[in-house]
Amino acid sequence: MNREAIYAAIFALAPSGFVTKSRKLVLWDDVKAAQMPALFQQQHDETVKGNGNLPTTITGGVTWWLYVHEDTSQSLVPSQILNPLLDEIQAAFAPKPGPWPAGAQTLGGLVSQCYIDGTIETDEGYLGELSIARVPIHFVIGEPRS
Repeated sequence: MNREAIYAAIFALAPSGFVTKSRKLVLWDDVKAAQMPALFQQQHDETVKGNGNLPTTITGGVTWWLYVHEDTSQSLVPSQILNPLLDEIQAAFAPKPGPWPAGAQTLGGLVSQCYIDGTIETDEGYLGELSIARVPIHFVIGEPRS
């Protein structure tokens, strides 16, 4: 397992439509409107399961934080900028046609599978000209088991 390669490969899947991209999380109050749309990757804990006779399974993940800004004097609402970016992100992690696991996103063979799992939280511009989304991304190395 090469953790740095895994987290770098996840980050490399970020669409090109962002002005700012970083693996260091910055709070939205510290990101200027001219730096948006912005994407930040936040790394999370890993869970390791093994019991001697079975292969070890490792699960981990990141959260992608997306910030977009839209001047309210324009005719767009922030979610109209955010939604296409979310569509591109979902497409990057979607399974490709074919039998599993052949179609799974494997980050070029670094993991067994990498996928979006959980609630994609958005605020629909409740912060005025700013809209934020939180995308939970998980990976598995080995065979998942309970």
